[in-house]
Amino acid sequence: MGGILTSTHIDPTLPLIPGIWLGACVAIAWVLSVYHSIRQPLRGNYMPRKIVKTSGIAGASFSIAMTVGLLSIVASGAAAVFRSVSLYYIITDLVIIGASWVGLYGASELRDPEAPKETRPAEDLNAPMQFKIFWRRVFSYCGRNYGAILVLMFAITVVTSVLYVFVMSSWHASLLVEEQALLTWLAQNNYTPGMTVPNDIYNRAQALYNVQNVFVVVQDVFKSSFYFAMLGICITIVMKSYTGGDSRISMLLRETRRSILPLILISIIFSTFYNILILPLLLFIPGLIFYTYCIFAFPNLLFVGKYRTLQNFGEAKNRVSGNFWRAFVYVLIIYFVPFFFQLLLQFVMDGVIQGAGGIATIKTWRMDPFGNLGNLILLEIMPGGLTILIVPLVASLIAVLFFDLAARKRAKMVASMKSPSEKARAQSLSSTTLENRTQKARYCPRCGLSVRKGITRCPNCKAEMPAAES
Repeated sequence: MGGILTSTHIDPTLPLIPGIWLGACVAIAWVLSVYHSIRQPLRGNYMPRKIVKTSGIAGASFSIAMTVGLLSIVASGAAAVFRSVSLYYIITDLVIIGASWVGLYGASELRDPEAPKETRPAEDLNAPMQFKIFWRRVFSYCGRNYGAILVLMFAITVVTSVLYVFVMSSWHASLLVEEQALLTWLAQNNYTPGMTVPNDIYNRAQALYNVQNVFVVVQDVFKSSFYFAMLGICITIVMKSYTGGDSRISMLLRETRRSILPLILISIIFSTFYNILILPLLLFIPGLIFYTYCIFAFPNLLFVGKYRTLQNFGEAKNRVSGNFWRAFVYVLIIYFVPFFFQLLLQFVMDGVIQGAGGIATIKTWRMDPFGNLGNLILLEIMPGGLTILIVPLVASLIAVLFFDLAARKRAKMVASMKSPSEKARAQSLSSTTLENRTQKARYCPRCGLSVRKGITRCPNCKAEMPAAES
């Protein structure tokens, strides 16, 4: 059974410390309380929901603490891993973390169906937002939907990591084997820069370089397709909450089933173009411009829901047009905040890799992927599972920006509809002098009443009107 998880030798003991037993009891009680609360919701009674939410926070904190503990053990060195980490420890830790997230999902679903919904006034939705109001709403709705978004992103991170290991690891392993073979040849032949190599070796190295570039793009598209699809659902959760709609995960996933195929297609198209245009060779700018114009295709599909699949991209571009620089500044924030967060996480990952034996050990795992499934899955989950901590902020920013751009677009349309009539009226008055307007006016010769053209008798004194001058 240990060979299924990893080919690395581990201590086959069962180091279940009391904290793990306590966490397991909390998780089991938590899941049972969520199950009974969902099956038979206690309407009008606030305490069960408060207990579940409190235990949810405690369980999430416990799972984070267990993850940090596991990372610290791995980072402390390979010998500590062999002494402290066993197959059973890892499985128990993952079960507790999974139970914690299941409970967090249940806590986010426990909402009183009879509670009045907070409906935002139409004039508030249609008004452009100032800077302070914009960020206040971003952080407010990030906090309101943080748990629900975290559950969805954690689930998609686990699914993506498992699928990646099973689907892409064989291709990655073949590239590493070919790279190792070329390095071995260079070492055996005492290669130094400037030496000529045989044509077959040169062609193999060139082909390997090209295939590696293709692999990097395909790998990024594979992972980000799942990420952007779930990000679109998370954005919709915030938008439903913003407009006072039903933002429960179960309800939203039920509604998303009708749009699952268009969502997959849009996420694949978006991920492909974004990952190609964001390459360092292009200085990131084309990718950020594409992101600015097309990220709103996801809320157009899932929230607006009245456009065809590819038409959502055109409508997203129309939403940004006229306010590009405002949207682009926020997209820079969306890009660089996760970027710097990932830089900080890289120090953690470097410690984990060094504790596991260094890059050479990681390459050994990847060259034998099906003998190291557990290690590779954990290695893929760790960076993604930590990066999702800021995804709720990204989803909230995009959702609030969607409404802000819509309000600004609407305000410009109203202004453009008013300005032509006012301009025509001003031009008409300025082109006709007061003397000409007075001469063209028709007044009754007896009472002085202004009479419209075409009337032959004054409606006031019944006097006959003089004929109009040509």
